[in-house]
Amino acid sequence: MIRADIARNHSIQELARRVDLSPGRLQHLFVQEIGVPLRTFRIWIRFRHAVERAGNGDSITSAALDAGFSSSSHFSHAFKATFGATAASVLKDAPSRVRIQLIE
Repeated sequence: MIRADIARNHSIQELARRVDLSPGRLQHLFVQEIGVPLRTFRIWIRFRHAVERAGNGDSITSAALDAGFSSSSHFSHAFKATFGATAASVLKDAPSRVRIQLIE
């Protein structure tokens, strides 16, 4: 569900109902199986989508909004907090060579 509609903030209750678990049990199993909390996973999926879009020529703003970030400043702040560099500095020189790999 998260990957199918990355711009939507599915609630933990909604996701838990979908898989017939309590929200607490889903959170526990998610961390156990994936290795990170649901919120972290969702933001990584969004980062990957935004980087791919920017690498394909979209503006950083357009890519960020399409990936579900509320604004380009929200994306920029989250990107810098996560990677230690601004998205513009990372993506401007070689956007097609930047990849975010999620181990699945």
